[in-house]
Amino acid sequence: MAKGNKVFDTEFSGFNKKQVNEYIEKLVSQYQQSLSEKAKECDELRAKNEQLASKLNELSTAYIQAQEEKTKIADVLINAENTAKNIIAKAQEESAKERERLSIQADEKRMLIVDLNKIIRDMKLEVEEMIENAKSSLDNAVNQIKERMDAEKEQIIRRIEEINAKYAEKEEVEEEAKED
Repeated sequence: MAKGNKVFDTEFSGFNKKQVNEYIEKLVSQYQQSLSEKAKECDELRAKNEQLASKLNELSTAYIQAQEEKTKIADVLINAENTAKNIIAKAQEESAKERERLSIQADEKRMLIVDLNKIIRDMKLEVEEMIENAKSSLDNAVNQIKERMDAEKEQIIRRIEEINAKYAEKEEVEEEAKED
């Protein structure tokens, strides 16, 4: 049944009062429910509006503060730029002095390096001679060690042959003893 399209039974003196009253009560109930929903929606919208107004105030305050900070930052940047220019000029002046000082030191070091190279070249020749002598001594020592090792090796081989001969002789004796 749609709103406004209610059909009532008729009675002797008109419409059925009970049906009419029930319908009116139903309409009142629906109206009150709709009114309650609308009131709740209005409360929600009021709360949302208050939140938005509060947020607007916060953002306005933040915007004003940001503008003030922006002005302060601009002043600081200008001062920093001027300070940086002064620092750069001073640094360039000091670096020119330092380059001159380092150039003099570099010339002195070059002369020292030339002298050290001469000393190193002489030392290198001495070391090469020492290495050659040491190499010769090592070769002699290695040859002597090889000769000793060969001699000891021959002694060991003879000793092993003697042991093998004794062992073989012992086995023959044991085999002959078993055969008897």
